[in-house]
Amino acid sequence: MLRSPFIMITFLSVLVAIYFIYHFHSRTFIVEESCLVPQEITIEQLFSGQTTYIWKLGDYNGDDDLIAQGIVGYLTPHYIGTNDKVDKQATAVKITGRVFKITPSWAEINIGQSEKQLALEVIVLGERYLLFEPEWKRQYFNKLPKRCIFENHED
Repeated sequence: MLRSPFIMITFLSVLVAIYFIYHFHSRTFIVEESCLVPQEITIEQLFSGQTTYIWKLGDYNGDDDLIAQGIVGYLTPHYIGTNDKVDKQATAVKITGRVFKITPSWAEINIGQSEKQLALEVIVLGERYLLFEPEWKRQYFNKLPKRCIFENHED
């Protein structure tokens, strides 16, 4: 008789632990459509002439959900250990108007010190990328409707 309740409690404890590990490990995002009027600019205009690097996504750290949305990576003017660069003179950037409101996982917030971020979707050379918020905030943040930002988000 003592075995049955013990096994049941152990089984339920394992299920709860799995739920919390998954829940606290998972980054979430909301895609807001039509936040900006779609437009085309150049890499030169976007990054003020800086070299632009591509940070490709992989199937880790929650990236599989972004990949399912058609996102292949991030564009950034900061060297992040990759030699993938975009030709700044010849490359057009289409701003789609979609904004990703990304909320980091519990571990990313409490261990990695990540914060909520807004990422702007762009199309470059036929592929979809996201721009980290600091890269576009100055030019576009004040043009976003309220539904496209987090409450209490600094502008």
